[in-house]
Amino acid sequence: MEFTYHGMIRYGFGFFNPNHAAALIACLLPVCWGIRLFLKNKAAVYPAVAAEILLYLALIFTYSRTGFIAVLVEGLIFLFLKNYFIHPEHPLRLPHFFPRHRLAVIMIAVLGIAAISCGFMTRCVNTIPSPDRAMTNRVTLFQGGLKMLADNPDGVGSGMSGMIYTAFYQPVESTLQYRTMVNSFLTFAVEYGIFLAYAAALGFILPVAAAVILLRKHRLSDRKSVIMLAGVCILAGCVISAMGSSCFDLNVLGSDPGFTGELDRWMRILLLSCPVIAGIALSGVVISEYRRLYNHAGLLLILFVIFTLSGSIGYLMLGSFYKSNACSYKVVEIGGGRWLKYTVGDKQNLFIVGASSWDLKRIAEFARSRFPLNNIFIPLDRAAESRTASYSSKVILCGKNYLAAKQFPDSEQYWLLPEGPPPGKYPVGLKKIYLSRYDEAGYNNQWKSQTAAASALIEEVN
Repeated sequence: MEFTYHGMIRYGFGFFNPNHAAALIACLLPVCWGIRLFLKNKAAVYPAVAAEILLYLALIFTYSRTGFIAVLVEGLIFLFLKNYFIHPEHPLRLPHFFPRHRLAVIMIAVLGIAAISCGFMTRCVNTIPSPDRAMTNRVTLFQGGLKMLADNPDGVGSGMSGMIYTAFYQPVESTLQYRTMVNSFLTFAVEYGIFLAYAAALGFILPVAAAVILLRKHRLSDRKSVIMLAGVCILAGCVISAMGSSCFDLNVLGSDPGFTGELDRWMRILLLSCPVIAGIALSGVVISEYRRLYNHAGLLLILFVIFTLSGSIGYLMLGSFYKSNACSYKVVEIGGGRWLKYTVGDKQNLFIVGASSWDLKRIAEFARSRFPLNNIFIPLDRAAESRTASYSSKVILCGKNYLAAKQFPDSEQYWLLPEGPPPGKYPVGLKKIYLSRYDEAGYNNQWKSQTAAASALIEEVN
């Protein structure tokens, strides 16, 4: 599969998704800016300028609007901090950013012509008056993610966000399939919980705030100042990139991340390391200036309190606006396995066995329509299915799992689309057999030719 824009290929440069390549470019450009700012010999600056031009051209051919916005925000932050915010007596304030003004003009002209001729600039500009589905779908996805957070503040589990949203929170008219929430922050919060997301955000915000305070209040060395400028810009670009795509995904570190290939996986790991390295470098410089930070401890404490209060208010508003009072989905752990519980308030529970390899959305719709007053438990892993018999009083056995009916001797049973011939003897607790109306497997006649009592249990479904 190739990403295209009006028939033109969007290049990923080793990534499957061009947006992820743009995110990596946004992480590398502030490094070039920092090198140009730090080097005193103008001749030595030219290699950094050449690398920077190549990165700009690569960004253009990704056609990534999020990447363009990230680089634009990084550039504005870099220029603002360097020219207006840094300590007034610092030697880095207001130096020439390019070794020659003529080079700057040529560079801007070449990049502008390239962006216009290939249609990249047209794509960015047209987004404002007429946003495409890639933009509008993100709004719907974001709203669904907030509903998932309201229902599951502790998280739905690693790698489960896209599947659960696709099956249970996506509008019924949509047939799109999602692996994540197409937003790194939302994906992390939905999968790992609000409180862990808060802690992670705080771990990035405090070093950035401390770095900005030090830049403003103290005349630091050129090396430390450049590291701080580049680090703040990299983290700002990562924030923009993360809001527009799931480029920073912890699932790449797993043994079965589900990506398109090893190259894409290793490139994603490289991308994931960029904000980590920037955060460590920024924190290292901040810690080395801890004596000066003592004078600003009160300001940092105020920022911490404001962030904590804002997060608390946001959490309360999330529960007020998005939590469903009538019914909701929650991820629960029972017997070492994870289940998605559809809660309607009734005390009777219905467990589904064998649905992990099926279309969970159709299974959920079927169960809700046939059993509207029951709490429904849908397994999310094999461990959940293996422990069902010990605590289920009402169960749906899907596909070949009807052969395991003996494991549920005390349960009220419903067989859904049994994949195989009818057994010689039916369990006492069997209440209904749902057969496919289209008889794909060719077993319907065998099931219907059973005794009248057994045939009375049969119902055909789509």
